[in-house]
Amino acid sequence: MYFVGDAESKDKPYDDYRRRVADQGEDFGGLDYQETILLGREAKKYEASRLRKQHLTVFTAWEEVYDSGRYYAFVRMENGKFWYQELVEKGPARIHTNEADLAGGTVRRSQ
Repeated sequence: MYFVGDAESKDKPYDDYRRRVADQGEDFGGLDYQETILLGREAKKYEASRLRKQHLTVFTAWEEVYDSGRYYAFVRMENGKFWYQELVEKGPARIHTNEADLAGGTVRRSQ
């Protein structure tokens, strides 16, 4: 999603991956590698359980995330809030990633 990033939820042996996880751990209060991975797994569970319980509206400009076959998007929940707002408020995500103008013409702003 635009504006937010979760901690990684898998352990991969690549150097730049380990560096990314270390950066994430620092952003989440100085977590070590394993703690950061565990936080990512918990965030993934939280997000999956929360999103299954409601109707969502997804907005995308089809901007690909690092040539991964995934795309950035905004997700609006039934209550009108954007999903990234809840993730940052509840704690499993940090403000970090690409920015974009919001649906409806609201000018881009990550905070």
